[in-house]
Order: sequence, then structure tokens, then C-alpha cells
Amino acid sequence: DGDSDGAGDACDECPLDPNKILAGQCGCGMPESACADPWVEDFSAYEPGTVPDHWVDTGPFNSLDPLLPENALFRVTELDGDRVLSTSSPETNIHSHY
Repeated sequence: DGDSDGAGDACDECPLDPNKILAGQCGCGMPESACADPWVEDFSAYEPGTVPDHWVDTGPFNSLDPLLPENALFRVTELDGDRVLSTSSPETNIHSHY
């Protein structure tokens, strides 16, 4: 236990970081709160089925031609009581960008 955090080095993803055992989203040496994503959007204000403001969908096969809102592939939906951005499209390599 090189960092004296109580986890043996073989089981410690951050053997030199006494504050973390798991690397998490931010990695070793940085607290999880330090890398909060500023681009996370709260979709709770949107009704299910709507296209959120400032999000642009691109077409299949990484098409760089943005789709018009009426052709949007991604819409707000409910998942386990939360409103999230999702798609039911079977198309390949589609994306929604903020």
C-alpha cells in the first residue's frame, strides 16, 4: 500500500494517490469535483418529444450536414423518471452536438 490509503497496490487503481482508490472520471491525482462537465444539460425543463435548444443532430454515417429540427433524430424522453436526450433511430453513426 504505497500511498497508505488502506488498499493494497494490486487492488488500487491510484497506488500513488492517497485520496483515491478508483481512478474515476477525472483520473488519479485529481478530485472528481475538479472535472465536472460544464456541458451537461438538465433536460427536465423540456417536454418529452421535444428537440432541446442549441442541440444539432448530424445524419447517418457521420454526415456533417445538420438536420432540421423537424427531422431531428434525438429528442427528449423519459428514462427511469428522468428526462434525457435519446434516439430510437437504427441509423449508423448519428450524433447530437451541443
